[in-house]
Amino acid sequence: GHISGGAQMDRPFPSIVASRLECTCNNYGVSGSTLVGSSAPYSYNSFVDRMVNMDKTATMNVVMGGTNDYGHSEILLGNKSDTGSTTIYGALNTIAQYLLENFPNATNIFCSPIRYGASYNNGRYAMEELVYAVKSVAKKYGFVFIDCYHNLPGWMPSNAIALARYGVEGVDQVHPNQKFNDDIFGPYMATSILRMDGGNIVSPKDPHFYRQINWFFL
Repeated sequence: GHISGGAQMDRPFPSIVASRLECTCNNYGVSGSTLVGSSAPYSYNSFVDRMVNMDKTATMNVVMGGTNDYGHSEILLGNKSDTGSTTIYGALNTIAQYLLENFPNATNIFCSPIRYGASYNNGRYAMEELVYAVKSVAKKYGFVFIDCYHNLPGWMPSNAIALARYGVEGVDQVHPNQKFNDDIFGPYMATSILRMDGGNIVSPKDPHFYRQINWFFL
């Protein structure tokens, strides 16, 4: 929900989701934040370090991270069995374990990062490998996985016409603008949540629907 320079959008996509689903969204997104913790070679406002502050009454947790980790070549992808929080795999495992232990009745969702332009490349591993890491850890812990990298429509930073319409200032290959959030990203995330139960639409007014969502993203 942030744009270049750390400025926050007027309507970050969690607020759009909250409006469409008639629920409360606790937005824990911080510009520049990483998945990996403070013991990693680089870390900033880490998900791992801040997740203890999440509202424990939430009925759903949505974690969408890795963008800023990928932008720092000193942050390693690691291995599936990693623990701790110095690698991306380790941080994902740590976050998942925390959510299971502290939100036993909540639905947990891991989302992949979105696509980026060719210039955003850390030189150590491909973004597809990070997407696979998020997907595999979600599967390991029985979490819902939303693949924004492959399935999010409309965001094509390598396409000049699409970038001019939806990139910040028409040139940013990493950060979509407010129009993209309003027109595509927010509605896409809301619909993904509604359809996650075997493809069946769940009405926001159903008694079992998720009334309060914790959002960790960036």
